[in-house]
Amino acid sequence: MIKMPWTHRTAPNFMIEVTDACNLACRACYKKHGTTFKTLEHVQQDLDVGTRLRPVHTVTISGGEATLHPELCRIVERIKQRQVHVFLLTNGVLLDRERLVCLKQSGLDSILFHVDAGQCRPDLPQNPDFASIAKRLSELVGWAFECGLDVSVSATLYGNEPHFLRDMSQFFFRTPEITFLFISNGILPGRQGPAHEGERPFLQSDFDVNTLQAFFEAEYGIEPYAYIPAQDSNRISWLSYFVPVVYRGNGPGQRHTLFRMCSNRVDVWLMQVPRFLKGRYIHKTTQNPTLTLFRVALNALTSFHPIRGLRFFGAALLAGGGVRHKMIAYDSGPLRRADGSVEHCEYCPTAIVRGDALVPCCVADYGDGSEGNAP
Repeated sequence: MIKMPWTHRTAPNFMIEVTDACNLACRACYKKHGTTFKTLEHVQQDLDVGTRLRPVHTVTISGGEATLHPELCRIVERIKQRQVHVFLLTNGVLLDRERLVCLKQSGLDSILFHVDAGQCRPDLPQNPDFASIAKRLSELVGWAFECGLDVSVSATLYGNEPHFLRDMSQFFFRTPEITFLFISNGILPGRQGPAHEGERPFLQSDFDVNTLQAFFEAEYGIEPYAYIPAQDSNRISWLSYFVPVVYRGNGPGQRHTLFRMCSNRVDVWLMQVPRFLKGRYIHKTTQNPTLTLFRVALNALTSFHPIRGLRFFGAALLAGGGVRHKMIAYDSGPLRRADGSVEHCEYCPTAIVRGDALVPCCVADYGDGSEGNAP
């Protein structure tokens, strides 16, 4: 496992909140909701700030719920004019095929759908089981994929739902159309008051980095690819996986073969190549089967597992193609220190533009705790 070679100044992504309004009340939402919608001019100002502070590859549109914004397609157009990858985070409630086509034609490249049991949604029954969640996600994923969008999904983990991670990861791996799975701890706004050693600023699930690693090792035989540390700490704040997959067949009879990436120094050099050539790292990687096979071959050789690589290439030949890469990212969440400040990522890959600065998303509405305004 390698450390992401980014810094706060070189991380290749930032987020623009186009509204603080939302049409859902997620159980683990860390945002303060309001009724504000940014104008195109305000979005332009945020773009100027973010692109000045970071040499970005991707700009992520978030909220609140971004699809509530009446000028979302025009916002996408403005961002795409900067020659960056445009990524949208949404709960998907207001989306249909027609609107997804509009967003794609406006320049949207990728979309992430957040659908889980911690939401009270008009398109799901109350207290939905995973079958209901998967059905709705499959519909949204299918529409977006048909429109030519790269598709991601999000999962929130709660301590009293131990099977959700297993269900969601199985859905993720058996659905070739999904590239990226983002996993986060269930976070609830915590109480005000004195901080205690090791206390989190949010009430979180029982999942941690070690639990997650053990799960993916036992279930899929894969290991983490890279990590982002917490600031001034050895604690792992973000954990990521890169998993090449070969798919064979469709429907219930579908089979898939995973390649276990063993990251090493060569992978750090590969990340540095676009930084050297174009002055920026790559953030949102879309599907490229040829590049995926190249990375498998290189990783198999440099990690001294050539037989593993040959088996994967054999599976790819038998399948007649069907090679895709899967990415998983786990956000372990912030931690409140003894002095009341909040420990978060050393360099937040999803920092939000606030005024003339980029602020870690988990504390953007509460401060870092140094002024006593952490949750």
